[in-house]
Amino acid sequence: KLVEVLPADVIRRVLRYLSGSYWQRYLGWPDLFLFNSDSYLFVEVKGSGDKLSEDQKRWIQDNTETLKLPFKLVKIHREYDPG
Repeated sequence: KLVEVLPADVIRRVLRYLSGSYWQRYLGWPDLFLFNSDSYLFVEVKGSGDKLSEDQKRWIQDNTETLKLPFKLVKIHREYDPG
């Protein structure tokens, strides 16, 4: 689906990134790829007790510096039930 949704220049950027050091870069990608007819977003979802792995931290840094893909980190918390 990525190839259908992402613009060609973004696909080239992702492929260059992966081919530069595939075995170090194929891990850590976000959990979700969300899209509609005019936008897309990569999303990493963490529970209240979860932490980012080193691979995920590296991907976030690489995305900020190189990939420049739209990205959000979402923290999910359990609803408190006093009863």
